[in-house]
Formats: sequence, C-alpha cells, structure tokens
Amino acid sequence: MDRPSKGLFISGLAASRDTASRLLFVVIVTTGIGFGPFHHCLLGTTEVLSAMFMGKGVTLGEFGHFPVWTTPGNAVGGTVFVALSEEYRTRRDDADEGDATDDG
Repeated sequence: MDRPSKGLFISGLAASRDTASRLLFVVIVTTGIGFGPFHHCLLGTTEVLSAMFMGKGVTLGEFGHFPVWTTPGNAVGGTVFVALSEEYRTRRDDADEGDATDDG
C-alpha cells in the first residue's frame, strides 16, 4: 500500500468502534491485498505451492526463491506500517490530551 492508503486504513480502523465494524474493515482490507497487486509472503507462497502441486511448471527452486524475497519485504513493510499506525495513534492521543487541558 502506498502512504495515503495506509493512512486511510489506520483512520478507518480507529474510527470503527465496535467489533463487527472492525472485523468488516479487516475483511475489506485483506480482500484488497488478495485481489490487488500487493505481494504477501503467506498468500503468495500458497499460490506458488499450489501451482507447483498442480504441475504448472514451478520448480522447488522457484518455490524457495519466492519467500526469500517476499518475507523480508513483508517484515520491512509491516514494521513501517506498525510504526506509522503508532505514530498516528500517539499524535491523535496527544492532540486529544491537549484539547482537554486547553478547556480547563
């Protein structure tokens, strides 16, 4: 996801208050990852392994090559995503605290 999309995801998740809306939001986002041009190590590994078992010309070496690159990419991307979400949450909490002290 690009930077604005991550911001939309974080704001959408923060805005959804109850469990059902959060679950629906997660389903929508994971569906976007599955059908979009995003490479996820678990989803992609399943696809490559399925192609290998179905005899679609995928070798064991090609199967091994896929997670070698996607897993570190997902680790870096996940770290950035969590850092951005925590930064957003921290700034929002700080702004809320600032509003509360300004009124008093």
